[in-house]
Amino acid sequence: MPKSKEASIRYKIIDACLRNKYKPYPSLQELIEACEETLGKYFSPSTLQKDIKAMRWDEALGYIAPIEYDSFHKGYYYTDQNYSIANIPLTTEELNALEFALGIIEPFKDSEIFQQFEGAIDKIMNVVSVRRILQGKSSDLLIQIEKAPAQKGNENIQPLLEAIMERQVIELHYKSFFSDKEKVHILHPYLLKEYRNRWYVIGLHDFHKNITPFALDRIIKLKIKEATQYIHDDFIPEHRLSR
Repeated sequence: MPKSKEASIRYKIIDACLRNKYKPYPSLQELIEACEETLGKYFSPSTLQKDIKAMRWDEALGYIAPIEYDSFHKGYYYTDQNYSIANIPLTTEELNALEFALGIIEPFKDSEIFQQFEGAIDKIMNVVSVRRILQGKSSDLLIQIEKAPAQKGNENIQPLLEAIMERQVIELHYKSFFSDKEKVHILHPYLLKEYRNRWYVIGLHDFHKNITPFALDRIIKLKIKEATQYIHDDFIPEHRLSR
């Protein structure tokens, strides 16, 4: 386990111990034992002391945790009983970045692939809105994102994504931009890509043996070709595609 990830877990364990109302004022040894029980390895007292120091003073972590040592109880505690590292407020820069990302995702939350996350997206959007209100700032004055209408072909995103992940060959019934005649194409799909508000699936054309894009809104229907062996072709988007 990477050291940074392991340290993050220790911070959460320390936080949980300090917030445990049924066992207040945990000693350094009790914090060590809690970390060892969860992570299954030995930790020295100096490691936990450094963790507590980092939680209190490391500005990069952003906790600035109000941890103090009580000499009478011989243990640590939060001077603010409502404090938790899980309640750290987002910075203005983090709010801006999160709000921008949510603005991009929101128009697609009704698509089948995002429906299972719709509640989570709404919750995050509500939290961001509340934080903005508490800060006395309105993001409407900073950025305005037009809500994209539901686009034809978005229903194909999920089956195509699954085909890419499972390395399955697909049969596309397709009408190109230049013809109303439906044609059948066999594709080894590699990538879903949005370009100028239109989604494309990009892959190896089974007949022409070249990398070919197909617009999702021109797909009439698609199905998996179970009997056809998938060819990966070592596709690297950065090397094969350009805007």
